[in-house]
Amino acid sequence: MNLLCLAVPLLAASPLLQSFQDSDVDGLRFHRVHLTNGNFIDGQLVKETAASVLLRLRSGEMTIRRDMIDRVEYVKMKDRYQAPIIAPAPKKPDVKVDSKPAVKADPKAIDSKAPPEIQKKVDVMIFKLKNAPGTDKVIPREELEAMGDPAIAYLASRAPDMDISMMDVVMQALIVMKTTAANEVLVQLINHEKAAVRSFACTVLGTQSDENKRTYVRPLLKDKDDRVRATAITLLGSVTDSEWLEPVSDLLGDEARDVRNSAVQISRRLATKHGFQDKFLSALVSNLNATSDDVRADMVAAIGTLGIKDSWSFLTRMLNDREAKVRAGAASALTALAADESGIEVIDAVGRERDAAVRLALAQVVIRLRLMKAAEPLIEWLGDTDEAVRKASENALRTLTGESLGQDREAWANWLKNNKK
Repeated sequence: MNLLCLAVPLLAASPLLQSFQDSDVDGLRFHRVHLTNGNFIDGQLVKETAASVLLRLRSGEMTIRRDMIDRVEYVKMKDRYQAPIIAPAPKKPDVKVDSKPAVKADPKAIDSKAPPEIQKKVDVMIFKLKNAPGTDKVIPREELEAMGDPAIAYLASRAPDMDISMMDVVMQALIVMKTTAANEVLVQLINHEKAAVRSFACTVLGTQSDENKRTYVRPLLKDKDDRVRATAITLLGSVTDSEWLEPVSDLLGDEARDVRNSAVQISRRLATKHGFQDKFLSALVSNLNATSDDVRADMVAAIGTLGIKDSWSFLTRMLNDREAKVRAGAASALTALAADESGIEVIDAVGRERDAAVRLALAQVVIRLRLMKAAEPLIEWLGDTDEAVRKASENALRTLTGESLGQDREAWANWLKNNKK
Protein backbone atom coordinates (compact mmCIF):
# COMPACT_ATOMS: atom_id res chain seq x y z
CA MET A 1 0.00 0.00 0.00
CA ASN A 2 1.41 3.41 -0.93
CA LEU A 3 0.90 6.36 1.36
CA LEU A 4 1.99 9.36 -0.70
CA CYS A 5 2.83 12.72 0.89
CA LEU A 6 0.66 12.26 4.01
CA ALA A 7 0.40 14.95 6.63
CA VAL A 8 3.57 14.34 8.59
CA PRO A 9 2.43 15.67 11.98
CA LEU A 10 -0.55 13.32 11.91
CA LEU A 11 1.56 10.32 10.94
CA ALA A 12 4.13 11.03 13.60
CA ALA A 13 1.37 10.86 16.19
CA SER A 14 -0.25 7.66 14.92
CA PRO A 15 -0.27 4.63 17.30
CA LEU A 16 1.19 2.40 14.61
CA LEU A 17 4.30 4.52 14.21
CA GLN A 18 4.64 4.98 17.94
CA SER A 19 4.59 1.22 18.44
CA PHE A 20 7.33 0.90 15.85
CA GLN A 21 9.44 3.65 17.36
CA ASP A 22 8.94 2.45 20.92
CA SER A 23 9.71 -1.18 20.17
CA ASP A 24 12.91 -2.90 21.16
CA VAL A 25 15.23 -2.03 18.29
CA ASP A 26 18.52 -3.50 19.62
CA GLY A 27 20.40 -5.04 16.73
CA LEU A 28 18.26 -3.28 14.11
CA ARG A 29 19.46 -1.11 11.28
CA PHE A 30 17.04 1.55 10.05
CA HIS A 31 16.84 5.15 8.87
CA ARG A 32 15.42 7.95 11.00
CA VAL A 33 13.97 10.90 9.07
CA HIS A 34 13.96 14.07 11.18
CA LEU A 35 11.21 16.48 10.12
CA THR A 36 11.38 20.25 10.10
CA ASN A 37 8.62 20.45 12.74
CA GLY A 38 10.68 18.48 15.28
CA ASN A 39 9.09 15.02 14.78
CA PHE A 40 10.83 12.01 13.25
CA ILE A 41 9.85 8.82 11.41
CA ASP A 42 11.77 5.51 11.47
CA GLY A 43 11.77 3.03 8.61
CA GLN A 44 13.80 1.31 5.92
CA LEU A 45 15.13 3.65 3.23
CA VAL A 46 13.92 2.47 -0.18
CA LYS A 47 14.80 5.43 -2.37
CA GLU A 48 16.21 8.90 -1.86
CA THR A 49 16.22 11.73 -4.39
CA ALA A 50 16.72 15.48 -4.37
CA ALA A 51 12.95 15.89 -4.15
CA SER A 52 11.83 13.18 -1.71
CA VAL A 53 12.64 10.22 0.50
CA LEU A 54 10.76 6.87 0.20
CA LEU A 55 10.55 4.91 3.47
CA ARG A 56 9.16 1.41 4.04
CA LEU A 57 7.19 1.27 7.29
CA ARG A 58 5.37 -1.63 8.89
CA SER A 59 2.14 -0.15 7.57
CA GLY A 60 3.40 0.34 4.02
CA GLU A 61 5.54 2.77 2.06
CA MET A 62 5.63 6.53 2.57
CA THR A 63 7.02 9.30 0.36
CA ILE A 64 8.19 12.37 2.30
CA ARG A 65 8.93 15.59 0.45
CA ARG A 66 12.45 16.97 0.84
CA ASP A 67 11.19 20.40 2.00
CA MET A 68 9.65 18.69 5.06
CA ILE A 69 12.91 16.98 6.03
CA ASP A 70 15.60 18.41 8.28
CA ARG A 71 18.03 15.46 8.02
CA VAL A 72 18.23 11.68 7.60
CA GLU A 73 20.08 9.44 10.09
CA TYR A 74 21.24 5.89 9.49
CA VAL A 75 20.87 4.09 12.83
CA LYS A 76 22.72 0.83 13.52
CA MET A 77 21.64 -0.17 16.99
CA LYS A 78 23.95 -2.90 18.23
CA ASP A 79 24.18 -0.77 21.31
CA ARG A 80 21.54 1.63 22.66
CA TYR A 81 24.24 4.25 23.26
CA GLN A 82 25.98 3.94 19.91
CA ALA A 83 26.18 7.28 18.09
CA PRO A 84 24.00 7.48 14.97
CA ILE A 85 25.44 7.88 11.48
CA ILE A 86 24.15 10.86 9.52
CA ALA A 87 23.37 9.97 5.90
CA PRO A 88 24.44 12.77 3.56
CA ALA A 89 21.69 14.35 1.50
CA PRO A 90 21.96 13.85 -2.28
CA LYS A 91 23.13 16.78 -4.34
CA LYS A 92 20.36 18.81 -5.86
CA PRO A 93 20.34 19.08 -9.64
CA ASP A 94 21.92 22.19 -11.11
CA VAL A 95 19.25 24.81 -11.69
CA LYS A 96 19.79 28.30 -13.02
CA VAL A 97 18.75 30.86 -10.46
CA ASP A 98 18.66 34.62 -10.30
CA SER A 99 21.87 36.39 -9.42
CA LYS A 100 20.25 37.74 -6.26
CA PRO A 101 20.37 35.30 -3.32
CA ALA A 102 17.10 34.17 -1.82
CA VAL A 103 16.04 36.30 1.14
CA LYS A 104 15.63 34.31 4.32
CA ALA A 105 13.32 35.42 7.06
CA ASP A 106 15.01 36.40 10.28
CA PRO A 107 13.56 34.15 13.00
CA LYS A 108 14.46 36.70 15.69
CA ALA A 109 12.44 39.38 13.93
CA ILE A 110 9.21 37.37 13.87
CA ASP A 111 9.08 35.69 17.26
CA SER A 112 5.40 35.15 18.07
CA LYS A 113 6.11 33.78 21.58
CA ALA A 114 3.53 31.04 20.95
CA PRO A 115 4.00 27.79 22.90
CA PRO A 116 5.21 24.73 20.93
CA GLU A 117 1.88 22.90 21.12
CA ILE A 118 0.12 25.89 19.54
CA GLN A 119 2.78 26.15 16.85
CA LYS A 120 2.31 22.49 15.89
CA LYS A 121 -1.44 22.90 15.54
CA VAL A 122 -1.07 25.99 13.40
CA ASP A 123 1.60 24.25 11.29
CA VAL A 124 -0.91 21.49 10.53
CA MET A 125 -3.45 24.17 9.54
CA ILE A 126 -0.90 25.79 7.22
CA PHE A 127 0.03 22.43 5.70
CA LYS A 128 -3.61 21.65 4.92
CA LEU A 129 -4.10 25.15 3.51
CA LYS A 130 -1.04 24.83 1.29
CA ASN A 131 -2.23 21.56 -0.21
CA ALA A 132 -5.89 22.55 -0.62
CA PRO A 133 -7.25 23.35 -4.11
CA GLY A 134 -7.18 27.03 -5.05
CA THR A 135 -10.88 27.66 -4.35
CA ASP A 136 -10.70 25.85 -1.01
CA LYS A 137 -7.82 27.81 0.49
CA VAL A 138 -9.66 29.23 3.49
CA ILE A 139 -8.41 29.72 7.02
CA PRO A 140 -10.75 27.96 9.52
CA ARG A 141 -11.26 31.11 11.56
CA GLU A 142 -13.34 29.53 14.32
CA GLU A 143 -10.71 26.86 14.88
CA LEU A 144 -7.97 29.49 14.89
CA GLU A 145 -9.80 31.78 17.31
CA ALA A 146 -10.49 28.83 19.62
CA MET A 147 -6.71 28.38 20.02
CA GLY A 148 -6.41 31.97 21.23
CA ASP A 149 -4.28 35.01 20.44
CA PRO A 150 -0.92 33.13 20.46
CA ALA A 151 -2.13 31.01 17.52
CA ILE A 152 -3.17 34.10 15.55
CA ALA A 153 0.19 35.74 16.24
CA TYR A 154 2.09 32.62 15.22
CA LEU A 155 0.09 32.30 12.00
CA ALA A 156 1.08 35.85 11.06
CA SER A 157 4.72 35.12 11.93
CA ARG A 158 4.76 32.34 9.32
CA ALA A 159 4.00 34.81 6.49
CA PRO A 160 7.65 35.05 5.32
CA ASP A 161 7.56 31.30 4.55
CA MET A 162 4.42 31.57 2.40
CA ASP A 163 3.91 32.41 -1.24
CA ILE A 164 1.78 35.42 -2.16
CA SER A 165 -1.44 33.42 -2.62
CA MET A 166 -1.08 31.91 0.85
CA MET A 167 -0.31 35.30 2.38
CA ASP A 168 -3.43 36.72 0.76
CA VAL A 169 -5.59 34.03 2.40
CA VAL A 170 -4.06 34.70 5.81
CA MET A 171 -4.30 38.47 5.31
CA GLN A 172 -8.01 38.27 4.48
CA ALA A 173 -8.65 36.11 7.53
CA LEU A 174 -6.89 38.54 9.87
CA ILE A 175 -8.82 41.48 8.40
CA VAL A 176 -12.20 39.76 8.57
CA MET A 177 -11.55 38.66 12.16
CA LYS A 178 -10.86 42.30 13.09
CA THR A 179 -8.22 41.11 15.50
CA THR A 180 -5.17 42.93 16.82
CA ALA A 181 -3.68 39.76 18.30
CA ALA A 182 -1.00 39.63 15.60
CA ASN A 183 -0.06 43.32 15.71
CA GLU A 184 3.16 42.81 17.65
CA VAL A 185 4.33 40.37 14.98
CA LEU A 186 3.06 42.56 12.12
CA VAL A 187 5.03 45.53 13.43
CA GLN A 188 8.16 43.39 13.14
CA LEU A 189 7.23 42.20 9.65
CA ILE A 190 6.62 45.69 8.30
CA ASN A 191 10.40 46.10 8.00
CA HIS A 192 11.01 42.65 6.53
CA GLU A 193 13.41 42.24 3.62
CA LYS A 194 10.74 40.69 1.40
CA ALA A 195 8.51 43.28 -0.29
CA ALA A 196 5.52 40.92 -0.26
CA VAL A 197 5.82 40.51 3.50
CA ARG A 198 5.97 44.27 4.02
CA SER A 199 2.83 44.64 1.90
CA PHE A 200 1.12 41.91 3.92
CA ALA A 201 1.87 43.55 7.26
CA CYS A 202 1.07 47.03 5.95
CA THR A 203 -2.36 45.94 4.68
CA VAL A 204 -3.47 44.23 7.88
CA LEU A 205 -2.28 47.09 10.11
CA GLY A 206 -3.52 49.82 7.78
CA THR A 207 -7.09 48.51 7.65
CA GLN A 208 -7.43 48.67 11.44
CA SER A 209 -7.40 52.42 12.12
CA ASP A 210 -6.38 55.86 10.87
CA GLU A 211 -3.74 55.96 13.58
CA ASN A 212 -2.15 52.83 12.15
CA LYS A 213 -2.18 54.49 8.74
CA ARG A 214 -0.17 57.39 10.16
CA THR A 215 2.22 55.16 12.09
CA TYR A 216 2.81 52.26 9.73
CA VAL A 217 1.41 53.04 6.26
CA ARG A 218 2.80 56.55 5.78
CA PRO A 219 6.50 55.50 6.01
CA LEU A 220 5.90 52.85 3.33
CA LEU A 221 4.82 55.53 0.85
CA LYS A 222 8.57 55.95 0.35
CA ASP A 223 9.37 52.23 0.16
CA LYS A 224 11.96 51.23 -2.44
CA ASP A 225 9.59 48.64 -3.95
CA ASP A 226 6.77 49.96 -6.14
CA ARG A 227 4.46 47.11 -5.09
CA VAL A 228 4.75 48.19 -1.47
CA ARG A 229 4.16 51.83 -2.36
CA ALA A 230 1.11 50.77 -4.38
CA THR A 231 -0.23 48.83 -1.39
CA ALA A 232 0.38 51.72 0.98
CA ILE A 233 -1.29 54.41 -1.11
CA THR A 234 -4.26 52.15 -1.90
CA LEU A 235 -4.93 51.96 1.83
CA LEU A 236 -5.33 55.74 1.87
CA GLY A 237 -8.30 55.74 -0.48
CA SER A 238 -10.68 56.71 2.34
CA VAL A 239 -8.57 59.23 4.28
CA THR A 240 -10.11 62.68 4.70
CA ASP A 241 -7.66 64.71 6.80
CA SER A 242 -5.80 67.50 4.98
CA GLU A 243 -2.53 66.28 6.53
CA TRP A 244 -2.44 63.53 3.89
CA LEU A 245 -2.29 65.89 0.91
CA GLU A 246 1.45 66.51 1.13
CA PRO A 247 2.69 62.91 1.55
CA VAL A 248 0.29 61.66 -1.12
CA SER A 249 1.11 64.42 -3.62
CA ASP A 250 4.79 63.51 -3.22
CA LEU A 251 3.93 60.41 -5.27
CA LEU A 252 2.38 62.30 -8.20
CA GLY A 253 5.60 61.80 -10.14
CA ASP A 254 6.13 58.16 -9.13
CA GLU A 255 7.56 55.97 -11.89
CA ALA A 256 4.97 53.25 -11.17
CA ARG A 257 1.75 54.10 -13.01
CA ASP A 258 -0.64 52.52 -10.49
CA VAL A 259 1.04 54.43 -7.65
CA ARG A 260 0.93 57.65 -9.65
CA ASN A 261 -2.73 57.25 -10.62
CA SER A 262 -3.78 56.59 -7.03
CA ALA A 263 -1.82 59.66 -5.92
CA VAL A 264 -3.61 61.83 -8.49
CA GLN A 265 -7.07 60.57 -7.46
CA ILE A 266 -6.52 60.88 -3.71
CA SER A 267 -4.80 64.28 -3.99
CA ARG A 268 -7.60 65.65 -6.16
CA ARG A 269 -10.22 64.49 -3.67
CA LEU A 270 -8.40 65.95 -0.68
CA ALA A 271 -7.68 69.21 -2.50
CA THR A 272 -11.34 69.59 -3.48
CA LYS A 273 -12.56 68.80 0.03
CA HIS A 274 -10.26 71.29 1.75
CA GLY A 275 -9.99 73.97 -0.94
CA PHE A 276 -6.33 73.24 -1.72
CA GLN A 277 -6.59 73.17 -5.52
CA ASP A 278 -3.71 75.64 -5.84
CA LYS A 279 -1.46 73.36 -3.78
CA PHE A 280 -2.49 70.41 -5.89
CA LEU A 281 -1.80 72.37 -9.08
CA SER A 282 1.65 73.36 -7.81
CA ALA A 283 2.45 69.72 -7.08
CA LEU A 284 1.37 68.70 -10.58
CA VAL A 285 3.36 71.49 -12.23
CA SER A 286 6.47 70.52 -10.28
CA ASN A 287 6.44 67.19 -12.14
CA LEU A 288 6.14 68.63 -15.65
CA ASN A 289 9.92 68.41 -15.98
CA ALA A 290 10.02 64.72 -15.03
CA THR A 291 12.30 62.54 -17.16
CA SER A 292 9.48 60.02 -17.63
CA ASP A 293 7.23 60.70 -20.64
CA ASP A 294 4.39 58.88 -18.91
CA VAL A 295 4.66 61.09 -15.83
CA ARG A 296 4.55 64.29 -17.89
CA ALA A 297 1.57 63.00 -19.89
CA ASP A 298 -0.35 62.14 -16.73
CA MET A 299 0.45 65.52 -15.19
CA VAL A 300 -0.93 67.55 -18.11
CA ALA A 301 -4.08 65.40 -18.12
CA ALA A 302 -4.59 65.99 -14.39
CA ILE A 303 -4.05 69.74 -14.79
CA GLY A 304 -6.76 69.81 -17.45
CA THR A 305 -9.29 68.13 -15.16
CA LEU A 306 -8.73 70.71 -12.41
CA GLY A 307 -10.50 73.36 -14.45
CA ILE A 308 -8.25 76.21 -13.28
CA LYS A 309 -8.09 78.51 -16.31
CA ASP A 310 -4.92 80.23 -15.12
CA SER A 311 -3.10 76.92 -15.62
CA TRP A 312 -3.19 77.41 -19.42
CA SER A 313 0.36 78.79 -19.43
CA PHE A 314 1.72 75.55 -17.98
CA LEU A 315 -0.08 73.54 -20.64
CA THR A 316 0.95 75.65 -23.64
CA ARG A 317 4.53 75.17 -22.52
CA MET A 318 4.01 71.43 -22.93
CA LEU A 319 2.98 71.89 -26.58
CA ASN A 320 6.75 71.99 -27.18
CA ASP A 321 7.47 68.75 -25.34
CA ARG A 322 9.71 66.19 -27.06
CA GLU A 323 7.12 63.43 -26.65
CA ALA A 324 4.05 63.40 -28.91
CA LYS A 325 1.69 61.92 -26.31
CA VAL A 326 2.59 64.73 -23.92
CA ARG A 327 1.86 67.35 -26.57
CA ALA A 328 -1.43 65.64 -27.43
CA GLY A 329 -2.37 65.52 -23.75
CA ALA A 330 -1.59 69.22 -23.36
CA ALA A 331 -3.79 70.05 -26.35
CA SER A 332 -6.67 68.00 -24.95
CA ALA A 333 -6.30 69.71 -21.57
CA LEU A 334 -6.37 73.13 -23.25
CA THR A 335 -9.60 72.14 -25.01
CA ALA A 336 -11.13 71.38 -21.61
CA LEU A 337 -9.94 74.69 -20.12
CA ALA A 338 -11.02 76.80 -23.12
CA ALA A 339 -8.78 79.68 -22.03
CA ASP A 340 -8.72 82.36 -24.77
CA GLU A 341 -5.31 83.53 -23.52
CA SER A 342 -3.75 80.34 -24.88
CA GLY A 343 -4.75 81.12 -28.49
CA ILE A 344 -1.43 82.53 -29.74
CA GLU A 345 0.58 79.54 -28.48
CA VAL A 346 -1.97 77.12 -29.90
CA ILE A 347 -1.78 78.72 -33.36
CA ASP A 348 2.02 78.49 -33.24
CA ALA A 349 1.76 74.80 -32.34
CA VAL A 350 -0.66 74.15 -35.22
CA GLY A 351 1.86 75.67 -37.61
CA ARG A 352 4.80 73.50 -36.52
CA GLU A 353 3.19 70.19 -35.44
CA ARG A 354 3.81 67.13 -37.66
CA ASP A 355 2.52 64.24 -35.54
CA ALA A 356 -0.93 62.99 -36.58
CA ALA A 357 -2.25 62.32 -33.05
CA VAL A 358 -1.20 65.76 -31.85
CA ARG A 359 -2.73 67.43 -34.90
CA LEU A 360 -6.05 65.75 -34.15
CA ALA A 361 -5.95 67.10 -30.58
CA LEU A 362 -4.96 70.59 -31.70
CA ALA A 363 -7.85 70.72 -34.19
CA GLN A 364 -10.24 70.44 -31.24
CA VAL A 365 -8.61 73.38 -29.44
CA VAL A 366 -8.85 75.47 -32.62
CA ILE A 367 -12.57 74.75 -32.90
CA ARG A 368 -13.20 75.36 -29.18
CA LEU A 369 -11.41 78.73 -29.19
CA ARG A 370 -12.56 79.72 -32.71
CA LEU A 371 -8.99 80.44 -33.79
CA MET A 372 -9.50 81.83 -37.29
CA LYS A 373 -5.78 82.58 -37.58
CA ALA A 374 -5.16 78.83 -37.62
CA ALA A 375 -6.93 78.52 -40.99
CA GLU A 376 -3.75 78.79 -43.04
CA PRO A 377 -1.86 75.91 -41.35
CA LEU A 378 -5.09 73.90 -41.34
CA ILE A 379 -5.23 74.20 -45.13
CA GLU A 380 -1.70 72.77 -45.22
CA TRP A 381 -2.96 69.82 -43.15
CA LEU A 382 -5.29 68.90 -46.01
CA GLY A 383 -2.20 67.45 -47.67
CA ASP A 384 -1.43 65.18 -44.69
CA THR A 385 -0.96 61.48 -45.49
CA ASP A 386 -3.28 60.57 -42.58
CA GLU A 387 -6.94 60.53 -43.61
CA ALA A 388 -8.06 61.31 -40.04
CA VAL A 389 -5.97 64.48 -40.03
CA ARG A 390 -7.39 65.60 -43.38
CA LYS A 391 -10.94 65.08 -42.14
CA ALA A 392 -10.18 66.91 -38.86
CA SER A 393 -8.74 69.83 -40.83
CA GLU A 394 -11.75 69.95 -43.14
CA ASN A 395 -14.11 69.90 -40.16
CA ALA A 396 -12.21 72.67 -38.39
CA LEU A 397 -12.16 74.87 -41.49
CA ARG A 398 -15.86 74.34 -42.12
CA THR A 399 -16.65 75.20 -38.47
CA LEU A 400 -14.50 78.34 -38.52
CA THR A 401 -15.68 79.68 -41.88
CA GLY A 402 -19.09 78.21 -42.49
CA GLU A 403 -17.86 77.09 -45.93
CA SER A 404 -18.03 73.55 -47.32
CA LEU A 405 -15.13 73.12 -49.70
CA GLY A 406 -14.24 69.54 -48.84
CA GLN A 407 -10.53 68.70 -48.85
CA ASP A 408 -9.65 70.80 -51.88
CA ARG A 409 -6.55 72.68 -50.75
CA GLU A 410 -6.59 75.03 -53.74
CA ALA A 411 -10.22 75.99 -53.17
CA TRP A 412 -9.55 76.71 -49.49
CA ALA A 413 -6.40 78.68 -50.34
CA ASN A 414 -8.38 80.85 -52.77
CA TRP A 415 -11.11 81.41 -50.20
CA LEU A 416 -8.56 82.46 -47.60
CA LYS A 417 -6.84 84.81 -50.04
CA ASN A 418 -10.17 86.53 -50.74
CA ASN A 419 -11.23 86.68 -47.09
CA LYS A 420 -8.07 87.53 -45.19
CA LYS A 421 -9.67 90.53 -43.54
